[in-house]
Amino acid sequence: MDTKINNISKQTFTELMENLNIDYIAYMRTDINGIVNFCYNSYPEWRDIFIEENLYVNCPLMKLAKNINNNGIFYFEWKDVPVQTKNEKEVYEARNDYKIYRGCSIVKRKNNIKYLLGVGRSINDDSYFEERIRNNYKNLLYYFICLEHNIYNIA
Repeated sequence: MDTKINNISKQTFTELMENLNIDYIAYMRTDINGIVNFCYNSYPEWRDIFIEENLYVNCPLMKLAKNINNNGIFYFEWKDVPVQTKNEKEVYEARNDYKIYRGCSIVKRKNNIKYLLGVGRSINDDSYFEERIRNNYKNLLYYFICLEHNIYNIA
């Protein structure tokens, strides 16, 4: 799995985190089967556990993303994704151990590749989320497109 990013992408990640006042960002590229082949994560320790211990296989957010079969862009808030199995609950609890609580994801499928952006906060605050994320969806989408272009060209 690739984790290298170029300076343009680093700048985009930094701008996104500052402009939306978020603590957590994850950007992944997967194949059609959900196998992660590129991952940037603002919490490298969590990324290592999530990928190396295959937690992403049981992650309800990743399962939802994997099941998106149409080309296009899909947005979802993490609170709306049910945690149904024991394994999914373990992933959810592990994420909470790293104080990754309230967030959302954008998924884009293009041919046989999926691009995923997840952003979150270390504070479980609905009012913040409403104000900074949901009302600035276009801003988040802009960064997503910038990242997709920059990462696609280096990976």
